[in-house]
Amino acid sequence: MELDANERYETINDVWNQFTSCLGTAFGIIAYKPVWRDYYEQALKELLDDGVQYVEVRSTLPPVYDLDGSSLNPLEVALVYKEVSDKFAEENSEWCGAKLIYAPTRHASESTIEQDLENALLLKQEIPEFFAGFDLVSQEDKGFPLIDFLGPLLEAGEEIDFFFHAGETDWDWSSTDLNLVDAMLLNTSRIGHGYAIDKHPQLMEMARLKDIPIEVCPISNQVLGLVADIRNHPASSLVKSSFPLVISSDDPPVWGALPMSHDFYAAFLAIGGDSADLRFLKQLILNSFHYSKMGTVEKTTCTAKFENKWKKSIKRILYNYYPSLSIF
Repeated sequence: MELDANERYETINDVWNQFTSCLGTAFGIIAYKPVWRDYYEQALKELLDDGVQYVEVRSTLPPVYDLDGSSLNPLEVALVYKEVSDKFAEENSEWCGAKLIYAPTRHASESTIEQDLENALLLKQEIPEFFAGFDLVSQEDKGFPLIDFLGPLLEAGEEIDFFFHAGETDWDWSSTDLNLVDAMLLNTSRIGHGYAIDKHPQLMEMARLKDIPIEVCPISNQVLGLVADIRNHPASSLVKSSFPLVISSDDPPVWGALPMSHDFYAAFLAIGGDSADLRFLKQLILNSFHYSKMGTVEKTTCTAKFENKWKKSIKRILYNYYPSLSIF
């Protein structure tokens, strides 16, 4: 079952209900431990096949189960991610690696969030090189705003990095919209979606000063009802002023999209506009490395791998159009 961007729903809540039902339908199978491993490994393969070389995976770390009735705790689920990621990196020289953003649901009580943050601190302690940080996910309009968890978030923020979903809404001055303020004040490393930020000039300036990028998810924003025509996406204006942003794909299997290519295609044609060229496309890719949680050595190594692939791709394109050129 796929969501169709052209299918019309009465409200955004309706399309979100359909979206979450898609996720729920598959969960019972995917959460079986052997399938979970294979599913994640297949995801990494499809990412690499699509040209992706590095990924930061958001996961709720659900209770993955086995047939003996046992379930894995969040740390054990994270260790499965890490084991599969490490094995995949060893087997694929072009791959740069993967990290985990622990992202439980925001539809929870403060006490539950406190436990989630304790889990996050444990992840940082046990697998610091693999753990990137913390987020809260699910439909932002219906979830609790960040300010409801301000106490535990402030305390945990002294030790872990945040990557908050914020402003994934077309409303102005709603609690969802104002999550942008709290995400900024909590020193989030990136902002997931940030669709509403263009309505707040001061927040835009703050993001520039703090170099906090927006994770733009063009196809997700279209399918989930925020924008009908991606040419009207707020990011179309942001790129004109060199606002910091990266391209993300959100949940591409649900709407039948490739891991990243379709979102980059949409960003290139619709958000970049007629003036976009290969420089624009390459800068979007380099932004992904720059704003990632890779360390300095990792970024240098991964950028070199990317530059090698980029040059080979450009040569191949030139050869297809001008086979007589001596470019190899």
